[in-house]
This record gives sequence, C-alpha cells and structure tokens, in this order.
Amino acid sequence: MSTIIHVGMPKTATTFLQKEVFPKVEGAFYYGRDHDLWDLIFHLPFKHRRFEDVGALQARIAAARERIGEKTLLISHESLSGHPWHNFMNHEEGAAMLKELFPEAKILITLRRQDDFLESLYLHSLQVGFAQKVNRFLNFEQGKFGSYRYNGGLNIDVHKLDYAWMVDVYAELFDRENVLVLPYEEIKKDSKGFLDKIFAFAGLTPFYPPKPKKKVNRGLSKSTSRLALWFNPCFRNSQSNGFGFIPQQPFSAWLGKMRPKGRVWVYLFRISRKMTFLNVLRLLDRVIGVKGNWIKADQRRQIMELHAASNRRLEEDFGVNLKDYGYF
Repeated sequence: MSTIIHVGMPKTATTFLQKEVFPKVEGAFYYGRDHDLWDLIFHLPFKHRRFEDVGALQARIAAARERIGEKTLLISHESLSGHPWHNFMNHEEGAAMLKELFPEAKILITLRRQDDFLESLYLHSLQVGFAQKVNRFLNFEQGKFGSYRYNGGLNIDVHKLDYAWMVDVYAELFDRENVLVLPYEEIKKDSKGFLDKIFAFAGLTPFYPPKPKKKVNRGLSKSTSRLALWFNPCFRNSQSNGFGFIPQQPFSAWLGKMRPKGRVWVYLFRISRKMTFLNVLRLLDRVIGVKGNWIKADQRRQIMELHAASNRRLEEDFGVNLKDYGYF
C-alpha cells in the first residue's frame, strides 16, 4: 500500500482538499474515515520521538493498514508541517516522526506567498479569539521586522518563513523525487491543472469536484475582523482568551438545564449552540463586509524581499512555478 501525506501548509486550500477532494478519490482511503488513524494523525504534531513509544504508534498504523486493505492511504493535516503559532519550530521533528511512521511515503507540500500567508494567518487568529494588533503580531517596529518574542503574546518571526528550508527537510528524509511542491495560487488560477499534478504524483485516478456553491472556510472581511480585534478580549475562549467575562455561547448553559421541559427548550438550546461571536460576525459580513488588507503594501514588499532568494532557489531546485505568482 502506498501512502501520500499532505503536510500543508495551513491557509493553502487545505480545508477544500480535505472536504471536497481527498475523501472522494477512487482507489484511495482517506485517513479521516478510520477513527484511530485520524486520532493518531491529529495528535502527531504535538508528539516527539524522545517521549513517545514509536513502536506503539507503528503498531496502530499497521493495524489500520490491515483494516484499509490495498488502497492508497491519503493523509492530509496542515499542522504536520509545523505549528504556525509557534513559528513552525516543530517542523523538523514532525518530518522526522513521519519518516519513522511512514518511511515509504510521498509528501505533498502546498505553499502560499509569504505576505498573503501572514495576512490570512492574522485573520485566522482574530477568528479564533486572539486580539493582537497586526504590527505586534508581525513584530514590526520602526520600519523593520523583529524576532519572535517569547513573552510577546501571539507573534510571528517573519524571517523564519523560509520555504526552501522547509521543503529541503522533507527532501532529505524522503528523497527529492518523493516530494511535490505546489503553490496555493495555482489552484485559484487553474484548479484542474493543480489537481492533475497531485493525482499524477500519487498515481491515482483524477477526481474533479463540482464548483462549491460557497467558499470553503471563508475568512472574515477587514471590517468584521476589526470588530473581532476590538471585542475578542470580552469573550471567554479556551484557545486564546480564558479571562473574558462573556462565555462564547452565553445562553447554552441555562437553556441546557431547561431541555427536560419540552421540545421548544430543546430547539432553543440547539440554536444557542450556534450563537457564537464568530457566527454573529459572519452574519454581519453579509451586510457590512468590506474587503481590505491588514498588512500594508510596504510591509508586504519587505516580506517578499526577505524571502526572494530562498523562493528563487526553491523554484530552481524543485521545478515549481513561483515567479509567475510574485514569490520573487
């Protein structure tokens, strides 16, 4: 059985591929259909070989292969490339762990222009409850990008978004011919061509999903994300803010106690479970949503200049078209 592992990066149409493409490919088994395998992969980015029983993990994978049969195993989890909140510092260890568990795997890596990636990542941070101003998030002071600050809240070291280095880690472990690199921008320009490259690399029958009626995993606009920046500190959120005075679902606890009194209360409880601040913002987006960028044009220019040489080398070494999409 062959194995194809899509390691991300995040914010590169991963949700679209995971929901609309990979589970529907003929001749392949998508890992999310096997609960134990899904659980193993989901928690893998937080594991380290020194502190794990690698043999036990290998045994779980072997058992999963027995259940799956001879189909190609498809795995896609964007955090396998490293956690962006922590500047991908677990990238090398994560790649080494994958090599231990899936030594014959082929690796698919999807990238996104560093400036657009950071813009999308910042928007995502606001959606999940963080409230860092964009310059603090980017460590941008006095016209320059600084290093990561361990006590600076959620922040990114822009200098470490070195894609050539990230890809080289997989190429050294799995061999270059077993690594495919694709830019996110290509799926926006030519989705069929993008998918054709994946299926040819994986040796699978192509599958082309119908055009989705609405955008998968759509982010907030500039106007509603600004509301998130202002009001996120007020809401209690286990992922980003445990000190807010308003629960994420303010009526659920009370309505949950009222459910035994009848169907109306059960119905109201179900509605209350969807009454989160984020969902309110998404509704507002339909009315007052105004597009715009948080990262300024001069900052974007600096970001891309920082990585121009690395991006050029990546194009030359792996034959991936980056220049046409403004990577350098």
